Amino acid sequence: MEIPKNIPKIIKKIEENKKRLRLLEAILWRYCLTPFKKEFSRDASLRNQGAIINLPNAEVRQSKITKGEIYTLLGEVSAELPENHLIRLCSLFENLINEILKIDSFSIYKKDQVYQKILGLPIKIKRYKKERLKEIWSFSDIESFFKDKKTEKILSGEEMKELKLIYLTRNNYIHRGGLVDSKWIKYYEGIGKKKDAKEGELVRKVFEDFFPEVEKWNGLIIEVSRRIENRIKEI
Repeated sequence: MEIPKNIPKIIKKIEENKKRLRLLEAILWRYCLTPFKKEFSRDASLRNQGAIINLPNAEVRQSKITKGEIYTLLGEVSAELPENHLIRLCSLFENLINEILKIDSFSIYKKDQVYQKILGLPIKIKRYKKERLKEIWSFSDIESFFKDKKTEKILSGEEMKELKLIYLTRNNYIHRGGLVDSKWIKYYEGIGKKKDAKEGELVRKVFEDFFPEVEKWNGLIIEVSRRIENRIKEI
């Protein structure tokens, strides 16, 4: 099958996303954090030195701030880079799948559980309703995508577990400000990960080093995206 032009473009963005994370971190440390750190090590009082920052796009065009406050804020930006990167990564991956779902000859079907009354009585039996998957709304839709006969061999069982962890982590950043909940901990421990995660703890604190973990996740999604592209070519 001939691949629509926008699909390779999205895969390229997913690949570039990993480079983007490294580049932004390098820029922050090379041109911002390291110079401040060296300056403060020579004279700690410089932390309190005032500075005026021009804000050309803001309502108030100038802001007064100390060098110490700038350094602290840049450190927070550096710490938050992996989580912002993760949100962007998942959005790109969903965009890729949504574009693939538009291909008529690559239609994917999901089975939704529905309940049906028997003879009007309040007794319900579970049955499945087969429906074409048109857009990704949740991780269950992603699971449906990879359970279809066309795609079921793209991911291994372990890779699917890791992909679910990626999305649960992304969701915690979107809905809980990056704090882990009991659902995340139960899944995290259930797939054999570290056992001492605490509810309310920052996700990035659970991992020994969150930056390379997100890099690894980006690598997995790059590999999966390439496999999907090859699978489309085979059909």
